[in-house]
Amino acid sequence: MSSSKNSVQEKNASKVVQAPRRNKTTSDEDRNRVVTAYENGATPATISLVLNLKKGTVYGIIKKYQKEWQIEAKKRGGNRSKLLTPEAISDIRSWIDEDGTISLNMLAAKVLQEHGIRVSATTIAREIKTFNSSPKMNDTPTTVEEPNQ
Repeated sequence: MSSSKNSVQEKNASKVVQAPRRNKTTSDEDRNRVVTAYENGATPATISLVLNLKKGTVYGIIKKYQKEWQIEAKKRGGNRSKLLTPEAISDIRSWIDEDGTISLNMLAAKVLQEHGIRVSATTIAREIKTFNSSPKMNDTPTTVEEPNQ
């Protein structure tokens, strides 16, 4: 009975327990290892244990390799185009020139009504920041005080 306990303990001790990976992008080097191991006959479950990757990740890498012969990861993300058209931006500028006290929410409502584009007040505020200077700011005289000597 004690010999069977020892053999179970030895088996458990021989397994290396690694902390699970959390939200990491799999490197191209690991992807190459996965594909090489798979081509050499290793099962996805074994590859998962050896490389400390999730089984789903291993299966996904193998599937992409089988379909597209691609091992390297594609670049994530992308460039998102602006919602506001140049016409809408020029209208926003003119509305601000007409009424300097107009709120961002009112501007968003006008853009929706005039151009059919639904944007948030934050989007309009971001666009207003790109304006060099508002005419209202240019109307106020600036005085430069001479230092007392």
